[in-house]
Amino acid sequence: MRSLSPFKFLSRNKSRSLILVIMMAFTMVPLIAGMYSDCIYSDFSITNQRGTPCIRITPSGNSSENYDVFNEFCSHVDDYKVDGATTVLYGGDEAGDYKCILGQDCGESYFMCSSTEDFHKLRAVLPEIPDDLELGDHEIAVSKYLANAWNVKEGDIFTDPDDMTTFNDDMKIKAVIDCEGYHCFGVMEDTSQSVVMILRDTPAKPIKIGLFGVSSDTDEVSEALEDTAKKIKNEYPKLHVMTNETDQQEVIDQVGMLRYVLVLVTILVTIVLIVTVNAVFTAVYDRRKFEFSLYKGIGIRSSELFAKILGEVLIMDGIGIVLGILITSGVVYVLNQVLFESGKKFWFVPSIAVIMAIICNVAVIIPVVLMNWRRVKKYDVTEF
Repeated sequence: MRSLSPFKFLSRNKSRSLILVIMMAFTMVPLIAGMYSDCIYSDFSITNQRGTPCIRITPSGNSSENYDVFNEFCSHVDDYKVDGATTVLYGGDEAGDYKCILGQDCGESYFMCSSTEDFHKLRAVLPEIPDDLELGDHEIAVSKYLANAWNVKEGDIFTDPDDMTTFNDDMKIKAVIDCEGYHCFGVMEDTSQSVVMILRDTPAKPIKIGLFGVSSDTDEVSEALEDTAKKIKNEYPKLHVMTNETDQQEVIDQVGMLRYVLVLVTILVTIVLIVTVNAVFTAVYDRRKFEFSLYKGIGIRSSELFAKILGEVLIMDGIGIVLGILITSGVVYVLNQVLFESGKKFWFVPSIAVIMAIICNVAVIIPVVLMNWRRVKKYDVTEF
């Protein structure tokens, strides 16, 4: 192995290299911190982020004026149908809470069909609902994570003792659906019918859960529904017009402050690592003063010495990054097994967490390389 090879130091100083690698692994802390701080948005994305299947319109308040506007819109709802979305459903709007990993109550709005026939129309469009699922009056089907969050199972009569929902009557848990997210579908024949839904005619494409987020394919129908929703909002400002896109923006607005907290945490972790990692590297390179002085004495160029320092740091950093990712993956896996019983999960690594981890790592590496390179340039073989 060449004396200037960066691997030479690692092979001869395994214990010191291991310590430095472990310290560099801590630059991946923003990954799990980002998953923790972004869990509210992640929960919402898993449940709602897909090509827009419908527009949901409700009165924006309980005043009689708002309901008059809502009734007026209902009389003209056929004017807002678009190609590929011509089904109109009337139903109720029930809210349900569940606790996220942060311990906060997160709410979802659940559309209650007013008849079994209407549920069949909804079932034909939403990929989360099994094709053979049948619901009768005052029956609901919930996803497995929501079932765990509400502590219910198939066949239970949900009485909602903890006031987690706005159901006024007991509901039977007809089925627990094996799907991701926090879904609830139901039939209430005596619902207030305070929601009108313009539903697409063909099935929406299912979401795709990847390592770094949720994606779904949109189409012309989804885009047309989003445009129509904006039109309705402009023409009927007293109505609350909801689509997946508008719901997503509302959640982003509500949890935006948590992302500033992640940035603050990243800054603090970075400052601590810059100080500690640089101190350890400095101690290591001070012990190698004679080695670098000898290199300079035999005519090794400064650029070659810089390449050696940079190579050593980058190799240890690369191993540290891999180690940090493996540790994070292991911690997340174990936590997900424990959290499942309470209906919680780390779904994916949000992009902001990846960005913060990269910034943290680069901010630590640059001063380590430059400061130790500056120190090495001052070494002189005549001092020994």
